[in-house]
Amino acid sequence: MKRPTHISIKISILSWSILLCLAGKTQTGPYGWAGVFVNGPYQKKWGLHLDVQFRSDEGISQIQTMLFRPGIHYRLDDRNTLTLGYAYVPSFARRTGVVAFTPEHRLWQQWIRQQKIRNQVLTHRLRIEERFIGSTHYRMGTGPIRLPIFSTRLRIAETIPATVPRAKP
Repeated sequence: MKRPTHISIKISILSWSILLCLAGKTQTGPYGWAGVFVNGPYQKKWGLHLDVQFRSDEGISQIQTMLFRPGIHYRLDDRNTLTLGYAYVPSFARRTGVVAFTPEHRLWQQWIRQQKIRNQVLTHRLRIEERFIGSTHYRMGTGPIRLPIFSTRLRIAETIPATVPRAKP
């Protein structure tokens, strides 16, 4: 039997995630989230990163936020990878009588370390983002005046794989 590749597993998880998000409902209506994540080697030490996400608000047909985050990897060794990237995140607000747009640009740096413990591989991720959030532009209606903002964000993530023991024949 052919063993599934990481790509086919990720596509399967992504497909189920999209279906579950589209089916999910709250008290005020459906919301949705979909994403595509690509990490691939380019050369021996270099690689490419791409993260594209769509988030909807108050109805699947209206995109509230789109995130486009490309980056470039550099593998220090078998366990450590550094990534440098840029993200563009336009946000749209649609309410009764108001249509607004807020652009955001991000520079980001990331360090991923893989740690083997017994037969598991833990992944530690540290990401720092410099966020340049622009002024809100109203295309219809009015709202609060929001000046450009600069902020930083630190994110720490731990990934612990869950394995299911194989049944004995």
